[in-house]
Amino acid sequence: MKNLLFTLAFVCSLTLVMAETPPKEVLEAFQFRYTNATDVKWESEGTIWEADFVYNGKDKKFIYVFM
Repeated sequence: MKNLLFTLAFVCSLTLVMAETPPKEVLEAFQFRYTNATDVKWESEGTIWEADFVYNGKDKKFIYVFM
């Protein structure tokens, strides 16, 4: 039972980490447009990726639909 709970907790935490890491295509598109962005925070909902960040001293938002 202990091993089952540990495995379940591990899988859940791994899923959360992977869910907030955009695919390579999304990261490349973002970095191409906003090379010097700081404080980047990613969120996803299905195939829609959204980044909140600071660029040239202004709060910005980047939305990418990944298919």
